Amino acid sequence: MLIGVSLKLFRERSYSGTDSVVHTSMYYTCVTLIGEMRTRWLVKMPAIDPDFATNRQAVEDHEGHAVFGPIEAPETLGIHGKVVAVDFDICIADGVCIDVCPTNVFDWFDTPGTNPHKSYPDLPPLIAERKADPMREVDCIFCMACEVQCPVQAIKIVQ
Repeated sequence: MLIGVSLKLFRERSYSGTDSVVHTSMYYTCVTLIGEMRTRWLVKMPAIDPDFATNRQAVEDHEGHAVFGPIEAPETLGIHGKVVAVDFDICIADGVCIDVCPTNVFDWFDTPGTNPHKSYPDLPPLIAERKADPMREVDCIFCMACEVQCPVQAIKIVQ
């Protein structure tokens, strides 16, 4: 008899010399009357391009921050922000960045019709048709909490 199942995503950072690599792991736990089974595996997921400012062009301004293209709304929304950059095409709207930010850099921005799974089918389920928009990126204190906690690696802090 199945009692409960949980699935958790989290990020681990490993170091090799001066380089650090972030891996996304998925844990699956299944609890039955007989016992508990746990499985862990690394998940290959997309991540924000760390060189987005070089590799992409700023194509518009949104609420005081740059948006790096390409943009083909509603499905391709680009990277919003230059200091606190959020890849809207990877963001799944879980809100952890909003919860952990001590300076309230982010606000929800509605994105009806968005579908990150069209470009990235391996992403976890989209929670809502909205994105965490770095509307107050100038208030960032570079604590890195949002970048470290984002389960899908959609955020890059650039100092």
